Amino acid sequence: MDVDLSQFDWKAQEVLRAIHQHGGDANTAEIRGQTGIEDNNVVLYRLNDKLEPAGLVELHQPDPENSRIQPKVATLTDAGREAAVQLDEARDESLDLSDKVEQLEARINSFETQVTDTANEEEASDREKEFQELRVGMLGIRDYLIEEHDADLAQYLDRHR
Repeated sequence: MDVDLSQFDWKAQEVLRAIHQHGGDANTAEIRGQTGIEDNNVVLYRLNDKLEPAGLVELHQPDPENSRIQPKVATLTDAGREAAVQLDEARDESLDLSDKVEQLEARINSFETQVTDTANEEEASDREKEFQELRVGMLGIRDYLIEEHDADLAQYLDRHR
């Protein structure tokens, strides 16, 4: 059963992935720690209003201990496990590409620094040409991602800043 993961924002996807990484069961505190989403309401909204209605998780509230309410626990359903595996596979593919983009970015930053630090005008000119070639390459990768993969680069940048 393939789940259409595009219906979920990146936070819902990260919540699903975090539960999977915890062996299929995780409480909201563990999910927040794994995802970096600090606001418990954000996690609860994704669980209660997105993932549970889609049949990807089952939720239960543990009994209080010493009069303290325990964090809600989410358990992946079979469909939730399949969706998490899909996310992991998609992430593995995108990591390969994002690694290449990051390598290009590092090279550009390195060349930009070298261009500004170079005293010799001829060397600076060569570095500037190399910098511009790398810049054109990055723009080409960006355009390819947008056209061929309908990539949401703004969302990607927000997650990696």
